[in-house]
Amino acid sequence: MTSTVRSNDVKTSALVYSRITIVSGLLAFVSFLLTPFLPVNQVQSQLNWPQNASLSSVNAPLISLAPDQLEVTVPVAESIDALREGESLIVGTLPTSSTKATDRGLFVTSPEGGIVVTSVNEVILELTPEQVADLPAGAQLVVRATPDGTAAEIPGTKFAEDTEDDLRPQVTGLYTELEGDTQALVDAGLGAQVDINSRFTSTPSVAKLAAMLIGLASTAVALWALWRLDGLDGKRFPFFSREWRTFKPLDALVLAILGFWHVFGANTSDDGYLLTMARVANESDYMANYYRWYGVPESPFGSPFYDILSWLSLVSTASMWMRLPTLIAGVLTWWILSREILPRLGQSRRASFWTAAFVFLAFWLPYNNGTRPEPIIALGLIATWASFERAIATNRLFPAAIGTIFAAFTLACGPTGLSAVGVFLVSLPSMLRIMHSRLDAAPRLAYIAPFLGAGFAVMVPVFHDQTLATVLEATSVRSAVGPALEWYSEWVRYGTLFEQTVDGSMTRRFPTFIFLFSIGLILWALFRFNKIPGAAPGPTQRLLLIVGLSTFFLMFTPTKWTHHFGIYAGVAGVIAALGAVVLSQFALRSPRARTFAIAAVVFLLAISFAGWNAWWYVSSFGIPWWDRTVQFKAIEANKVLLTIALVIFAIGIVQSLRHSY
Repeated sequence: MTSTVRSNDVKTSALVYSRITIVSGLLAFVSFLLTPFLPVNQVQSQLNWPQNASLSSVNAPLISLAPDQLEVTVPVAESIDALREGESLIVGTLPTSSTKATDRGLFVTSPEGGIVVTSVNEVILELTPEQVADLPAGAQLVVRATPDGTAAEIPGTKFAEDTEDDLRPQVTGLYTELEGDTQALVDAGLGAQVDINSRFTSTPSVAKLAAMLIGLASTAVALWALWRLDGLDGKRFPFFSREWRTFKPLDALVLAILGFWHVFGANTSDDGYLLTMARVANESDYMANYYRWYGVPESPFGSPFYDILSWLSLVSTASMWMRLPTLIAGVLTWWILSREILPRLGQSRRASFWTAAFVFLAFWLPYNNGTRPEPIIALGLIATWASFERAIATNRLFPAAIGTIFAAFTLACGPTGLSAVGVFLVSLPSMLRIMHSRLDAAPRLAYIAPFLGAGFAVMVPVFHDQTLATVLEATSVRSAVGPALEWYSEWVRYGTLFEQTVDGSMTRRFPTFIFLFSIGLILWALFRFNKIPGAAPGPTQRLLLIVGLSTFFLMFTPTKWTHHFGIYAGVAGVIAALGAVVLSQFALRSPRARTFAIAAVVFLLAISFAGWNAWWYVSSFGIPWWDRTVQFKAIEANKVLLTIALVIFAIGIVQSLRHSY
């Protein structure tokens, strides 16, 4: 009787929770789906001149270079009379002494008493001194430059010219050589108005804000109901294992090296670039990339990581402070790697942990000690994988839903975040099997709906103050300006690794070559023996698929820097641990095998040491050997290592010829 009552209670609870997950999950999904299309409140900024009752020039460089539109009004006779002796510039958008000023700016000048209006080296209107003298009293020159055309006219006269060409100039301010009574000139009509392209400076409307809040609240409810559905079988599984509360000597070593490098280590090439963008974002209300892409927002990539950088810059712009997220990401990546992933793969031997630790550090130190998003993506990748592995191990869906959130937010941090989406795709068949096995408790939609809400929650940081139109415009600008290489140019990334530049430095070559070498060893073992001794087959297969999909998705990133290899920091530690197991098994087979294994490793070292011992920018200032390979008295380490590798390889050949094994 008691068993029947409990069964009925479970069925009733399952019905209630399944309805909650369906309603709240779908509501969250619809709310997030609407977010990019809902309106925002746009800020329209203007630059007006003269300012503060002064004819002084105004510096106001526009991030977008050209304005939305520009209008200049000049009282002709009064302005010519107010020019400084020997000068001719009435008003211009660039200093006349700047590089290629006439090719880029708009200028109203008065050479020898005439009037000339030019924009981007095109003469729009020109009047001789005689024509100016014949103008009626109070005549004003009006110049307008819009996307639809450019015009210059003197109303009430025959002097009017226009063109349909977009001749909007570059604006770094408004400059003049006028002097005298400012108020008299303003009363006569002198003035300039620049409508600045501030379409990306916006705040969410009430409707957009409501949709985001409803979506987030509904997602939380859906995840709670999914967690309760998971627990209806009466079993309890902690989300974190006991290992998370342990602390070992290896952990102390890893944390000490990460901490030391955080203080004394070299940074990446983009630290200053991102620091300045983060500082400006607090004033412009969005993360603007004005170094290369004319102030378009970083969306759809960058959030929420770049937003965190902006908040940090409000406190301090010191490098150690700005790179705190990187340090935290490094610690968490190691903790997940050592507490969740290696035990799941069946790697409990001390050697595996030490190998994973040192290869993880070999990636992290040269690639991930800056403000670039790769360390966050490396953390997101391994956190996503750990969540899905926990879901598979416990036959639960709630950890997978959390992993879906990790995957979506990792993708939002940068294009290389597609690697985390690869984890989702690799784990999807296992998730579908879990759903299928639990259809007696709830319909399939009850399990799918929370994933829809969780996966699309990333719409909030990406589109919270932008619309789909502005994000598409930003994407098109970045594609047009570049660099934006096609997917079939992926070889450039690997080719750069072999160049004598910082991108192909010794410290960047070594971890990547070890990573690729370990992958080759694992594949060889699987094809030869169909298993890796001591490694769980399921997680191992998923690991290789994750690496394969990550490498494939990397092809579709528009830029091909070696920076992006930093996303492999956590995964590479796991790969190296398995590779070390395979290599040890191979080396134990015979003396010849050991010889060839040593020769292969020394050869990899030789290729690595053939790269410069170089670091980026400030980390190489004052160092005389930043553009040299490691050497002593002109004897290069790579040549010594290559010689050693060839000698060892020759010994292996002799062993092969002398023995039949």
